[in-house]
Amino acid sequence: MAVDKLDGQQPTWNEVWESSAGLNWFGRQLQRAQFKAIVWMLGELPLSKDARLLDLGCGSGRSLADFRKMGYANSIGIDIAPNSIKVCEGMGLKAGKDVFLMDGTSTSFQSGEFELVYSGGVIEHFPDFEPFVREMTRISNSYVLLMQPNHFSLFRKVVDLLRGVPVDEYFYREEDYTVRFEQYGFSLIGKRGCHFNEQFALLYRRKQLGET
Repeated sequence: MAVDKLDGQQPTWNEVWESSAGLNWFGRQLQRAQFKAIVWMLGELPLSKDARLLDLGCGSGRSLADFRKMGYANSIGIDIAPNSIKVCEGMGLKAGKDVFLMDGTSTSFQSGEFELVYSGGVIEHFPDFEPFVREMTRISNSYVLLMQPNHFSLFRKVVDLLRGVPVDEYFYREEDYTVRFEQYGFSLIGKRGCHFNEQFALLYRRKQLGET
């Protein structure tokens, strides 16, 4: 498990979203690259447009909006920060219908309620992300898709120097995530780098009966 980290100012997540000024030019390019990677990943799956999708840690609501653009009307988001929900409402999403205030490590959803659970740029902020993996694998009946920063890429190191770090980020490798998901019966079936490998998407699938 990775132990290095970038030290931020450690504000609460509510403070982060309270002061959110939206994406700059670089952020918009990264968002487009992430969207392309997500489209490619989901295009490889036998996932109908009626499937229920969850964006865990939905933040500004942009990824959730992307899912809607792709035709996944039964997609919703959750976040632990009230100001995140307010930002989502500014995007036209409705609290209590599209986005919900909820802890991603202990949700009120039923086991296997979603065909796919997505989380982008969330769990690298925690020294122990296992509670998130446990909950994501509990409420997903098929897939979990992660979008994570690759702190070991040269381009990511440049990005970190230029943008600064508002909150702590821990240096995790692909293997760190995969080991945890394997413990909960999910195996890695897809990986795709984006934005000069500054980010990578990891797709996990629930193992079938008898599958090792």
